[in-house]
Amino acid sequence: MTQRQPDRSPPHEPSGVKPPDRLARILKWVTAGTAILTLIFGIRTLTNILTERRARDTQIVELLGIAQLQREGLDYPSAWASLERAAELDGDDERVRRLQEDVAMNWLRDIRGDAGPSPFKTIVDQLTPVLNRGILSASGERRADLQAWLGWSDFLRWRDGQRDLDPARRYRAALAGDSLNVFANAMLAHWLLWSNGDRDEATRHFARAVASGRELGFVRQLQLAAYSDLSGPEGDAALLRFANELRLGNETPLPRLHSRIWPVYYRCQAQDPATCPPPSVDREVSPGDQLATFRWLYADSLTSPDGRVALRYQLARLEDRAGMRDSALAHYRALSPDLSGMDPRIGALVRSAIGRLARQAP
Repeated sequence: MTQRQPDRSPPHEPSGVKPPDRLARILKWVTAGTAILTLIFGIRTLTNILTERRARDTQIVELLGIAQLQREGLDYPSAWASLERAAELDGDDERVRRLQEDVAMNWLRDIRGDAGPSPFKTIVDQLTPVLNRGILSASGERRADLQAWLGWSDFLRWRDGQRDLDPARRYRAALAGDSLNVFANAMLAHWLLWSNGDRDEATRHFARAVASGRELGFVRQLQLAAYSDLSGPEGDAALLRFANELRLGNETPLPRLHSRIWPVYYRCQAQDPATCPPPSVDREVSPGDQLATFRWLYADSLTSPDGRVALRYQLARLEDRAGMRDSALAHYRALSPDLSGMDPRIGALVRSAIGRLARQAP
């Protein structure tokens, strides 16, 4: 009888999925589920980030709009506060940084010091970090503008007593990158006259500032301030030359120009028309141009029925100096009824001028 050999074939496996395949499929389901959950979570997170970013941007835009309105209303402290709130939301936002720089420059232009021993310090110290930061990324005209206003900050600190500062250093650095920069040229000219520097150089820089075609009103105001600080005949000539230039350019007289020009002639009231203003002034601005500029400046007062006697007297003097004999004689004679209220020396000069001009009649 043959002995049965043991069955060495592999044990019979049940039909269906093998255990390792089932585990693999379960792992795949888990992985896929995890990926889906991760994706959902990621989308939700991204949505939240985008929503927060949009909300933040909306806030920034609103604050920028408010700051711009405050800037236009010359409410610089409030504009600055609005921009600081915007910077807290996003300190790297280019729109915020640029408007901060613009507000800083505008504030420095219109600055009004307080009553303390250093009237400008608090504001200047607040604004200069923003200007310094702007220079790091700016170029061309913008960079020169920022440098010039940093120079103006140094000038204000100089006025506060920090006499070791040299505003011209900043101004010249700005001009090295932009030779026609309106602010650097005008401010350097102003500084040269303020510090008793080279007046011819100051004249050249003011001319370049005007030629730049930018900010003419600012340049004119700075010229008026600079020339008004000069003294003596040279200062009078500078003021008259400036006023004559405005007239020839058909520009509108500056609000304070009338009051700054008047002392030039007021000092001459009791002096001979031939000697005051002196010849050095006449060489800068001819008597004819002085007369035309005087009429241009004081036109409204001269033509009004109650025009001031002092103004009409100066008109007669200027016509006399410009060789307009008939008109000067008529105006001198018209003053005669009002002489009783004037300085006796002026009355004597008027009577003398009437006699002199009458004798010259053909």
